[in-house]
Amino acid sequence: MKRLAEFANKAVKDSYGNVRGVGTDLIQVSRLTQMLARNPKYRTKLARRILFGDEIVRASKLKPEQHDLFLARCWATKEALFKALDNERQTGFQMVEWGTVDLVHRKPVILGPHVKANEEFLVTVTHDGDFVLAIVLRLPR
Repeated sequence: MKRLAEFANKAVKDSYGNVRGVGTDLIQVSRLTQMLARNPKYRTKLARRILFGDEIVRASKLKPEQHDLFLARCWATKEALFKALDNERQTGFQMVEWGTVDLVHRKPVILGPHVKANEEFLVTVTHDGDFVLAIVLRLPR
């Protein structure tokens, strides 16, 4: 919760009135796990559909019990990102074209060829028990 408060304070101090978009998403990890357990091919299919380059690298290094939480974090972040984008950019949105993992700093970020030079995204992701919450703010740079 401390990180969430810091995130909100930074957004208010740096960009009051300049927020271009905000998105949130909440996922129940056990629900995702149940869906993926129905068919072993679902996990691979979902990963191919949503994971960006660095995320694939990170996922391949995880223990099996961490994989569903990682998928849930990526999914929630990209759903929140989608909601933070304007209508024009939501059209044709593909999760696989946006990254959310910074392997160097090990914190959530928005990466990919669709990130414009004149914008930045503030991202926070938290999980508590069986839930993952992601919040994305789209700001001018």
